Amino acid sequence: MIIDIGASEKAKRGDINFIYKYDKSYDTRHEQYDKYFPIKNDGIVYYYENVMDIINKLNEINGFDKNNTFLFIHSFEHNYYFFILLEQIAKHGCKVVIVTPNATFTDKHDKEDKTHLFSFTKYSLHNLLSQFYTNIEFKDDKEDLFVIASN
Repeated sequence: MIIDIGASEKAKRGDINFIYKYDKSYDTRHEQYDKYFPIKNDGIVYYYENVMDIINKLNEINGFDKNNTFLFIHSFEHNYYFFILLEQIAKHGCKVVIVTPNATFTDKHDKEDKTHLFSFTKYSLHNLLSQFYTNIEFKDDKEDLFVIASN
């Protein structure tokens, strides 16, 4: 099952989609990832206010099944509590896919989008993920970092 964390009303890629209740800044398409994770828009939607809403719902619906894949497509850089969620995802043996702006390539995202709390380079994202995962694979992507991590 695909679980999309930080999905948007316009781009729900998961069987289950978590959409932030108040902020519409994530509400963009990012068509370049449709070939990997097509827009479904027919999955279940949950709205969340904080990361504990996500964790509690995932526990309730057995969302931390080790066969699940979690997507963070241009959402991971917006919320520092996602580090807590990442730890829970990894602890249960779930795969994670993160797409985030590549700070080595450009800093325009951070200048233009005041909702970005973090900037990542390939090395800093690898360092973070290596705290939880043994298999970390970066896909070639210039302006964005696209990484798949699993154990």
